Amino acid sequence: MKAKKLIVGMAVFSFAALLLGGCGSDNNSADSSSTNETTSQSSTVASSTATSESEATVVAGAPMQDGTYKLEEKNYKNDYRVSFEITVVDGKITESKYDNINADGESKTENTEYNETMKEKAGISPEEFIPKFNEE
Repeated sequence: MKAKKLIVGMAVFSFAALLLGGCGSDNNSADSSSTNETTSQSSTVASSTATSESEATVVAGAPMQDGTYKLEEKNYKNDYRVSFEITVVDGKITESKYDNINADGESKTENTEYNETMKEKAGISPEEFIPKFNEE
C-alpha cells in the first residue's frame, strides 16, 4: 500500500512539474532585444517615408524600377486565366492592363453570355469591373 501511494505521489509530482515548467515564461534576452531592434527599425523606415511626399510611397521593399512587368497565369480557373501587365515610369505605375483570358485568347469582357449571367447573380459583370481595375 505504501509503495502504491509513493508511485502515485511521484506521478502527480512529475505531472505538476511538467505542467508548470511548460507554462513558464522564456527569459531569452537575445530574442526580446532583437524584437525591439526590429520594431525601432521599422518605425524609423515608416517615419522617413512619411516625410517625403514628392516621392512615390514605398509600401514594402525597394522603390519600383522603371519598366514593363508582365504576369501570365499558367492554369485556367473556371475556363479563364489572369493576364496582367503594368508599366512603371519614374517609380509610378502609368499603365495597367488586367484581363481574364480563355483558351481561345478571348477576354472575359467579350463573353456576352457570361457577362449577362454574372450581372444577374452578382450585380456587376467583368465588362464593367475589368476596365475599372485598369483605371485605378
